[in-house]
Amino acid sequence: MTAPRAQQSALLIGAALVTWILVIRRMRGMDAGPGTYLRGLGWYLGIWVTMMAAMMLASVAPPSCGSGGEPRVRCAPQQHD
Repeated sequence: MTAPRAQQSALLIGAALVTWILVIRRMRGMDAGPGTYLRGLGWYLGIWVTMMAAMMLASVAPPSCGSGGEPRVRCAPQQHD
């Protein structure tokens, strides 16, 4: 890994760490109201994986529909304006 790339990686990891610290600080006490129980890590990871799969599958569908070959998924008809 080159020096600039290592610096960029360190900066990105540092920024992610700072944002997680801020999130944790701001979330303290937010589970005090009715219906706001934040649950544990397993619940969070389950919701996160589901959300990421939904976003990634939605972003993969358009390129696979217009790849030129026979699409593996059934695509909606395209409207040409």
